[in-house]
Amino acid sequence: HMFTDGNGRGFVNLNALNNSTNASADFTIQTRHSGTAAERLRIISSGNVGINSTSPTTTLDVRGTVQVSGISTFSDDVTIVDGKKILLGDSDDLQIWHDNAGGHSRIDDTGTGNLVLRGASGILLEKYGGGYMANFTNDGSVDLYYAASKKFETLERGVGIGGSIHIDNDVNVAGIAT
Repeated sequence: HMFTDGNGRGFVNLNALNNSTNASADFTIQTRHSGTAAERLRIISSGNVGINSTSPTTTLDVRGTVQVSGISTFSDDVTIVDGKKILLGDSDDLQIWHDNAGGHSRIDDTGTGNLVLRGASGILLEKYGGGYMANFTNDGSVDLYYAASKKFETLERGVGIGGSIHIDNDVNVAGIAT
C-alpha cells in the first residue's frame, strides 16, 4: 500500500491478492478519484492483464476507450462483434461493419466524395465460396456473370452477350446495315 498523506490525496494502492486455495495471486493497482478508491489494473496469475477489468479473459482486456497514436501492427485476426463499426475519417464518414439485424456486411461512405475502389490489375467481385459475379479489368472489359457464367462483357467495339436477350418493351435500333 502506498499513501502520500492521511487525507486520501495521492492515493495509490498496490495489492497481491490470493484468489484461490492453490495460493496463486493477482496483482492489482488502485487509485482514488473523487474520494473513491477503484481498481484500475489487474494482472491475474495466468498473465492476463485487465485495464478497468477485474477478471481479464484475454492477454490484454481493456474495458473502455483506447487511443493509439502511431502505427499499430496486428499479426492475427481483429474481431469486431456484430453491429459495431470500423470508423475511418475525422467525421467517421467511412464505415465498415456487419449489420446483425439484416445480416448484411456493409461498407458505407457517408461523406461528400465518392467511394473509390482501385486495383492494380482490376477489381473482381466474387461470391463467398467462389464464382465470379463481376470482373472489371483495367483498361479492358467489364464482365458480368450469372451463376458463375459470363453473360455480358464490354468489348473494344461495343458489348458482347453470352446467351439470349429478353426484352419486355419496345426496342429502337439505329445504325444497322444489312
